[in-house]
Amino acid sequence: MEIQNLISIETVLIAMTDTSNLRELVSGLLRYCPGAKIYVLSQYYEATCKAVGADLERMLILFDQESDTLRPDLVVADLRPLPEEGNPADFSEHIDYDGINLLWLSVRAYANVLVVTNPGNYEELIQKIAVKDAKIDLQTRLEFNDRVFDLLEKYGEEVIRRYEKINQFRSKT
Repeated sequence: MEIQNLISIETVLIAMTDTSNLRELVSGLLRYCPGAKIYVLSQYYEATCKAVGADLERMLILFDQESDTLRPDLVVADLRPLPEEGNPADFSEHIDYDGINLLWLSVRAYANVLVVTNPGNYEELIQKIAVKDAKIDLQTRLEFNDRVFDLLEKYGEEVIRRYEKINQFRSKT
């Protein structure tokens, strides 16, 4: 696989549970990457993107072997928060396995994909796209990947902490 320093932002996948600043992100993408296609995984996010005039196509299945696979240049995704309380027996159903897999697959493709997980980073992303003519350099992709690894590590630690708590509860009963 050849690693290019600059990649163009032409295809965007948005899969955010935290929709803070999503309008600003989409507005910036439309301004600096006017030809980019924006795919969204949720009806709520689709409505948000349409409100700022995005040309959307609804994405139902990300990696479908029977059709053309979506190859985004930019993945904007996070992990569904774990519930604070609930039935310990149901805990594993609340882990965002799909989000974890999406993030791992995306950072693995760093040569051709930028991954953003935090709405607080949208402004920085738009500034970088603006000065590089709708392109993102390798250094930026690597810096943002570090943030993804931090998110995955913290999420994994929280899952382990919750399972330890469940096991302590079970051993007392």
